[in-house]
Amino acid sequence: GVGSLGRSVPKDMEIESQDLGNCFEILTVTGGFNAGRTYFLSDDDAETWIHDIVKQRMIAKRKIYQRRSIFLRLQRLLQKTYRHSFTEALFAVFILLNFFANIMEAELLPLKGSSEDEIFRVLELIFTSIFAFELVWQAITLWFWQLFRAPIFWADAAVVSVSIAAAVREDLLGDVATLRAIRIVRILRLFNRLESLKVITFSLLSSLPRVLVSVTVMIFVSSIYAVFGVNLFGEGSQYKSPYFKYYSSAMFTLFQTCTSDSWASGIAREISDNYHQPSSDVSIFFVTYYVLMVWVLTQMVVAVILDQFMSMSHQESLKEEQRACYTKHGISEDSNTPLEPLLEKLVHFEHPEDLDEKLAQVYAALDPDDTGRLMPRDLMIGFKNLPFRGLQEPGEGRVRKIHFSHEDFHQFSKGHTLCDDGMGMSLEHFKLAMRRELWSYLQRKMQTSLATADSQSMPVVFALKMLINDVNQSGAGVGPVGPEGTVGGRLDRMEDILGEVL
Repeated sequence: GVGSLGRSVPKDMEIESQDLGNCFEILTVTGGFNAGRTYFLSDDDAETWIHDIVKQRMIAKRKIYQRRSIFLRLQRLLQKTYRHSFTEALFAVFILLNFFANIMEAELLPLKGSSEDEIFRVLELIFTSIFAFELVWQAITLWFWQLFRAPIFWADAAVVSVSIAAAVREDLLGDVATLRAIRIVRILRLFNRLESLKVITFSLLSSLPRVLVSVTVMIFVSSIYAVFGVNLFGEGSQYKSPYFKYYSSAMFTLFQTCTSDSWASGIAREISDNYHQPSSDVSIFFVTYYVLMVWVLTQMVVAVILDQFMSMSHQESLKEEQRACYTKHGISEDSNTPLEPLLEKLVHFEHPEDLDEKLAQVYAALDPDDTGRLMPRDLMIGFKNLPFRGLQEPGEGRVRKIHFSHEDFHQFSKGHTLCDDGMGMSLEHFKLAMRRELWSYLQRKMQTSLATADSQSMPVVFALKMLINDVNQSGAGVGPVGPEGTVGGRLDRMEDILGEVL
């Protein structure tokens, strides 16, 4: 309810708001009713307000703390500590040390009962205790429902359970050496802790669909050659090669050919020499298969993975550069309007008629009873219930929702001038209001692009901004495209402007 007391000011306009005198800067929660926007409440008696607010805040915190159970207090404390960068780095060091200890043990192969074996057993007991402690710590922070939606936790639990069982009672596990070897997979936990490794993991996972298509093509091609090989070089042929006796043995022979493991000297020449006569069948068969599989299809798989990795690396670098530019130029990453999730969808329209159709669909979704009038409460409830699949809150992992307040409706309806006497909004007025929001959205994106543009794209972005400013000054706004001298004429000048700057 704070938003109804103050006026919303975008963060990039905070400098201009200094003429308010004594005022309060009210920051709202990103996922809350006011969608993380900033409000300013002006008051001359600011010191008394601040004293009372701090006092009431302390009283409220004391009441909440008293109502909160001991477990919830402990959970909040452990969550804050576990997610600290120092804690993550400390456990990453333990994982690396355990990894190197497992490598040394596999290299030295200490005899059972020797001093080296006792040293490695003590180290394993120490690492198992540390990771068991971390597992309990993580379980408390994730308790209750999040615990069952964390597959990484259960993978860690399986590895730690095997390590504990091997340390306590080896005689109950049978082949304990094989089970204890599972401990080496702890190093995979680093992929969830280091950002650089996350990029590699996500690149591999995101490229799997295209890689599977390429692998399927490779399997089909290999199957064709395997069937030909069984008929050309198998037991029923003049070569009688054991490498192509069955389909399964032929597939394994072709796999060996793909690995470049002695396929020419160990397989192709042996088949040809056993025939005791010059034959081009063997050469054509193996050379064409090797060229097609190794030089073409295998390189295609590598190209797919590399392309996905480069794309994700480029996206991450752009995000880092954008955050740096935001910090340098004082631009807020938060949404300046609660309608931003909807605007992100609407900007992909193909032509004006398509935009009209999309706006009509949104209006129909907000007005399920088909009354032809949208009241403020209809917009508040309807916008909040609009689904936006695939759009996630930054860092939250939740679907973005639109939180529309009465003050937002006042701004959206242009001070209620787009409403009738009963505060209702028709379809035409709704379209006009949404076009104004799209125009403002375009200007904000243009400002952000200008601040984050490089030296090559800077002239283009600046020319577009000047063009938009020219249209604004002409009063055309987001109205329909008209004759020369309005939006249509100025859009025609866009090509000339871009031609000069380029």
